[in-house]
Amino acid sequence: MFDEDSGSVSQEPDSFFENGDTQIDLDSVESSSIDEEVYEIDLEKLEGVLSLLQSSVDGSLESSLDSLDLALHEEFVVRVHETPLIPGENLIRFFKWASTKQGGLVTTHVVDTLVRAISGGLRKKEAYFLWDLVKEIGEKENCVLNVEILNELIALFSKLGKGKAGYEVFNKFAEFGCVPSEDTYYFTIEALCRRSIFDWAASVSEKMLGAGSLPDSEKIGKIISWLCKGSNAKDAHLVYLLAKQKNKFPPRSSVNFLISSLCRDDETVQLALEMLEDFSAEVRKACY
Repeated sequence: MFDEDSGSVSQEPDSFFENGDTQIDLDSVESSSIDEEVYEIDLEKLEGVLSLLQSSVDGSLESSLDSLDLALHEEFVVRVHETPLIPGENLIRFFKWASTKQGGLVTTHVVDTLVRAISGGLRKKEAYFLWDLVKEIGEKENCVLNVEILNELIALFSKLGKGKAGYEVFNKFAEFGCVPSEDTYYFTIEALCRRSIFDWAASVSEKMLGAGSLPDSEKIGKIISWLCKGSNAKDAHLVYLLAKQKNKFPPRSSVNFLISSLCRDDETVQLALEMLEDFSAEVRKACY
C-alpha cells in the first residue's frame, strides 16, 4: 500500500496478496498442507488380518474381523487382495465385510485387484462367487466396473472350461456401461469354442466384425481355426477378409486350414480360390 506521508510502499501484515481480481489466502494454503495426512498401513493389524484370512474358513470370520478394530482404507484392502495364499472365498468375504464397514471402498482399483487375485486360483466355485459379486456391484455402483475387470472374468471362465458363464459376462457389457475390446471378443470366442458351442461363438464373431475390432494376428489365426473346426468356414472367411483389410496377417497354418475348410463345400470353393490369388505360385502349389 502507498504511504502518502512517507511516499513509500508499505506491506500490510495480513495473509492476502492481490493480483488483479485474484486473492490467495496463504494461511489457508499453509494450513491445508499441514493438515493433509498421508495414510500409512498399520503392519501389525495387517498381519492380524492376513493370518486370520489364511486360516479361517468357518462362520466366525466376520466376527473375528470385527474384533480387530480396523481403520479401513483402500490401500489396506488392496494390500490384503495382493497377498498370496489367501483362499478366494475368504477374500470375497473380507471385501464384503470391509465395504459394509467403510464407505468408499468399492472402487475400480479395489475390485480389479480382487478379481485378479481370485483369477489366479482357478477354482470354479470361487469364480462363480466372484461373478455373483461383480454382478451385484455392476447393478448398484456406477462407473466402477471396466472392460479390464470383465475381460479378466471371461478369461477365467475360459480357462475353467465354462463357456456359458463367459458368454454371460460378455452379454452384461452394455448393462454395465462397458464397450467390448479386441480381447473381449477373443476371450469369449475362446471360451465358447473350448466347450464346442460354435453357434454362439459365430454370433460373437459377427459382433466383432460389426465393431471392426480385431485382436493381434496370432489370435486372429486361432479364431479362424476355431470357427473352421466348428464348420463355420464362411464366418472364418469374413474374419480373414477384415484382417486383410486391416493389414493383419494370421499364421499360415490357420490360413491353410481355412482354405481347406472352404474347399469341403461346393458353395465356398470359389472363396478358397480367391484366397489363393493372394499368394505366390509356390505357396498355391503347396496348398494343393
